[in-house]
Amino acid sequence: MTAKSRGMTWRGPWAGALVLLTILGGSAAAADAAARAAQPGLAAPAPLHPDTTPAAIGSNGHELNGCTSRGPDGFIRLASGVRLNVRLATSHGVRVRAQFLVRDLSEKGKVVASPASRSRSASGAVSTAIGLRLRDGHEYGWQARTMAGQARSKWSGTCRFWVDTSAPAALQVSSASFPPGGLTIVGVAGSVQFSATDPVPAGCKPHACAASTVSYFEYSLDNPIPASGKLPGTGTGGIVAARTVSQRATGTLNSLTIATWGPHHLYVEAFDHAGNHSPQLAYGFYVPDGWTNTLHFPMPGDIDGDDVPDLLATTSAGGLDLYPGSAASSTLPAAVNATASDASPDGGNDWNQFLISHRGSLVQGPDDDVYAQRGIALYIYENNPASPGAAPQFGSGSVDGVFRPACSATADNPANCTGYGSTWSSVGQLLAVGDPFPSAFAADAPPSVLTIENGQLWLFPGQAVGLGSPVQLGASGWSGMTLIAPGFIDGQLTVWVRDDSTGTVYSFPILIDANGLPTLSAAHPGSSVTPAQGTVLPGISLPAAQYPAIASPGDAAGLADLYTVDAGGKVWLFSGTLTGLNPAPKQIGSVPAGSIQQLS
Repeated sequence: MTAKSRGMTWRGPWAGALVLLTILGGSAAAADAAARAAQPGLAAPAPLHPDTTPAAIGSNGHELNGCTSRGPDGFIRLASGVRLNVRLATSHGVRVRAQFLVRDLSEKGKVVASPASRSRSASGAVSTAIGLRLRDGHEYGWQARTMAGQARSKWSGTCRFWVDTSAPAALQVSSASFPPGGLTIVGVAGSVQFSATDPVPAGCKPHACAASTVSYFEYSLDNPIPASGKLPGTGTGGIVAARTVSQRATGTLNSLTIATWGPHHLYVEAFDHAGNHSPQLAYGFYVPDGWTNTLHFPMPGDIDGDDVPDLLATTSAGGLDLYPGSAASSTLPAAVNATASDASPDGGNDWNQFLISHRGSLVQGPDDDVYAQRGIALYIYENNPASPGAAPQFGSGSVDGVFRPACSATADNPANCTGYGSTWSSVGQLLAVGDPFPSAFAADAPPSVLTIENGQLWLFPGQAVGLGSPVQLGASGWSGMTLIAPGFIDGQLTVWVRDDSTGTVYSFPILIDANGLPTLSAAHPGSSVTPAQGTVLPGISLPAAQYPAIASPGDAAGLADLYTVDAGGKVWLFSGTLTGLNPAPKQIGSVPAGSIQQLS
């Protein structure tokens, strides 16, 4: 080298993989020629900021680069798309690039990739994809060196990371304070225990595979954890650190206090140190009220808080009227305005412009909320948030839109979503049917919803907030039918279907099959069912022209009754039997003809 070019030196402390290449004096062409001729003189690269993308996560939850001489390895949760990054420095326009060498340290340091970055003539960061699918549980090491023309530096020290693509498994939630059947009353603190494992892959030779282990548990009370995760540490959502012993990690949520009695759900996910998370688990439990210290299950169908199902009616005047149920009398009671101001969910259309239904609370309240659908929107009108059940039950204006869930194929039916619309605009029938899914509770919570849309019958499973992906129960033939929710018949949640033309009433038990999916056909889960496949209620004929309004308040006394309003305004009661309805009705009152538009 000449005196002018001898300044090709390494500057800066060792930290993993950066080369600062400096040419002092001379022209750019001369410097480049000197670089090509100076291979023995290139210094070992020592980057100030070596890293991988995505960043490796260490056992303490912080990002690590694994490039210090004694620093710990981090964990990466992706098997492909991993990039190596390093900062290069040059001067006088000399073009330099980085070459990388990747080894599988779990297989005796076998070289598995040797990518190189693009050349650059200005100092800065370079990034290169490994271009290899990495193996779960393996440890990898990588080195970098600088190339300038034909010149090569020495290899840097080794940076290291592990790969963990397996999500935590066997997540369990338990609580002696909040068992499913109810123990700790409202306002009293209790604890909940979480546990999970982070599986270690098999097949690593000669060195054993590794897993990053469970780092923490994330939880949310009565609201599913969003896909983005990372809930704020509030009273309803937060993080519990995990402690791992022999691959099983545990954590305890202390001082959990429930403010309202009734059914609740704690949603939990387990996260490992690489950032993988388990499927979300919903732990259901009941909290007794603070006055009687006893279980107090909501009564599906109850609107005014007296544990007796009630009827709602939209009127020709545009209002929403409540007909309170009675355990002692079957006479039609006087109607009560349930909204005080007659306000409708959208604030612009009267109640008789909506389809309505109620059976249970979508917000896990003690009394029924009301679904109301019109056009593209479905609303949930909350029952007096300040004092559920107190009149006027729907006068607070507390109303929310119900999101139309995306549809997915099911294990029973790959064509489940055929004909599914993107909005609620095709809904011709709406029915809150109750909760068909087995649980530890003795009441319906949260309610599922049935709709008839373009002749198809759909069931939307109720969730703690909102509705889940729908299941198609009938692919055609459901237009011209009225859905009725009698509750439980002979121990099975049931739906009645009135053929509006013939007046025939069919009965269908809503069953849950081996895949955990609702079906109307025990013999053929996932198959399309037509109304005529139901069991006919004998002796009952209620055509819509003669009985325009029809509804059941449910099974409050163990037997579900049916109420109808005929075209002349007479109100009839068909008493429930063990298998259906008594075909001989009793007139229990009357209203002005046409004044009741819809009964629920």
